[in-house]
Amino acid sequence: LEHLQLPPGQAGAAWFYTGNRPDCPRHRHREIECNLVISGRARYLLPQRSIDLQPASTVWLFPGQEHLLVDRQADFRMWIVVWSPALVARLCDG
Repeated sequence: LEHLQLPPGQAGAAWFYTGNRPDCPRHRHREIECNLVISGRARYLLPQRSIDLQPASTVWLFPGQEHLLVDRQADFRMWIVVWSPALVARLCDG
């Protein structure tokens, strides 16, 4: 599992992703992830299928789920939000 660098003392993070970043290899991590596509198109490759991304798409990636972002258009933009397992457990325990 990849270890995501969450801000110190934080149980989650959000960042704005642009399509002009270097390719990220196929990976998986222990955090739950949600992506909200703002513009452009791309595709996620998962072990058993692929998901086409377009504006207004929302994708949930679950802990340990392998994924790879490919075929990004130059104008591809999305928000990425991740939550640690501890935060999810704490919120769901109430």
